Amino acid sequence: MLTQKKDERGKNSQTPKLKISEIQDLQLKVIGLTNQNALIGKKVEKLLRQNSHLWRTVFMPSKELYPLRDMEDGEWSADTLYVFVREGKESELEQLVKEKFDADAINWIDSNQTLELLGYWKKDSIYNPKMILSVWWN
Repeated sequence: MLTQKKDERGKNSQTPKLKISEIQDLQLKVIGLTNQNALIGKKVEKLLRQNSHLWRTVFMPSKELYPLRDMEDGEWSADTLYVFVREGKESELEQLVKEKFDADAINWIDSNQTLELLGYWKKDSIYNPKMILSVWWN
C-alpha cells in the first residue's frame, strides 16, 4: 500500500506503508483512546499510522496504575509516547512530532540507553544519539 506525500519540490511522491503487526495495531488503538492533558489520542494514532515508514514500534505505557482505574470508562491514562525510530528517519520523525503532535516535551534516548532499556546489546553497534523519541504531554 502506498501513501501520497509532497516532496520538497511540491511533487507527489509515494511512500510505502509498512505492515503493522497485530500487537502494534492494538497499541495504536490504545493510543487512540488516550486523552490526557493536551494529548488528543485519535489524532496521534492517525498520524502514526499515516507515517509508519518513520518508526519501527510505538508504545505508550503508564508509569502508574491510573489505566487500571480508568479502563472501566474506556480510557487509557498515560502521558508519554515512545517511538522506536527507523534508522535514517530521525529528522523526519522529529519534524512531524514537533509540527503535529502538540507535545510539551520531545527528547531523544540514545542507543546506549536504548539497548540497556530493551535488555539486549548488539556487538559492534554504532552509537546513535537518536534511537527512541520520547514525546510527553503536560
